[in-house]
Amino acid sequence: MKRIIEIGATVWRDRRGFAFLIVEDAVPGDPQYQHAQTIGEYKQRFGGMQGQLRHPAGDLKFIFDLSPWSQLADDTHLRLQWRFVPERNYHAVVKSWQ
Repeated sequence: MKRIIEIGATVWRDRRGFAFLIVEDAVPGDPQYQHAQTIGEYKQRFGGMQGQLRHPAGDLKFIFDLSPWSQLADDTHLRLQWRFVPERNYHAVVKSWQ
């Protein structure tokens, strides 16, 4: 499953835009995702199903909720891809992700 999460408006490298997080899960043992953290590791780090993360663009803090992946095994890896979209490209880029 792939989820696109809009974190919010920010300024990064003197450019106004929007911070996004793209999250993809993989079956346990998929070598392509072996360096990504697992759902279980996030649960342990957060002390539950939700925890605070920081988006590198603008250092935005937000709550990351693991609920959409609650039906998956704890050894399932989640790959987080941090994205910044300049304000002027917002609609075209977001549309291309859908």
